[in-house]
Amino acid sequence: QIRLLVEEGFNFLSLEELFNYWQNNISPLEKSIVISFDDGHHSNFNLALPILLKYGVKATFFVIADNVGQPYYLSEEQLQNMSEKGMEIGSHGLNHAYLPELTDEQAYFEITESKKLLHKICQKEVLFFAYPGGHYSKRDKDMIKKAGYNGACSCFLGLNDKQTAPFLLKRLEIRKRIESKDFINTFKRYNILFYQVVDYIKHALRKSLGLKLYSRIRSQLYSIYKLKR
Repeated sequence: QIRLLVEEGFNFLSLEELFNYWQNNISPLEKSIVISFDDGHHSNFNLALPILLKYGVKATFFVIADNVGQPYYLSEEQLQNMSEKGMEIGSHGLNHAYLPELTDEQAYFEITESKKLLHKICQKEVLFFAYPGGHYSKRDKDMIKKAGYNGACSCFLGLNDKQTAPFLLKRLEIRKRIESKDFINTFKRYNILFYQVVDYIKHALRKSLGLKLYSRIRSQLYSIYKLKR
């Protein structure tokens, strides 16, 4: 997939670089993208990092801060190594708790303590956040801004420009076992439009069912759906 993106002439940016373009009213090169990974699984270091370095590609890794050093997750040394090699480290919360389900105090603790912990490990400012599960409220966006982050990634599907709300950045989800032709089609506008409709339906279901019930139903259906992939 990385090789295909390189061959297609994509330009790879960190989120910090992208925001610097926008803040200076400069348009990034055509076909500029930010690659991001969520959770901080050890495969980020063992599998993704060597390929990214091979092709000279930078990426952003949103790490569950309290999982650092736990089995199957990145160690502090691996995280430091990735940061030193030019990878951008962002927060995916302290424990991957869904922020809207937390009290004000709990949510702010998740947001701020994860930032402090990752900064301590990497000795670099942590400027971006990714909402665990993609779930957020206005309160959560305000807290993330107050905590000193520059922006946050949602699970809304789509493309971004300097008019995009900085604390609701869109992304294109790449699932495992996707074939090469389908991978490249992910970036086609007709494909994005189709999944934006699907995304809208899911958002409506979350709103009507409530986050807890929606998440429970989704996890049951997801286990069935996985077998078809």
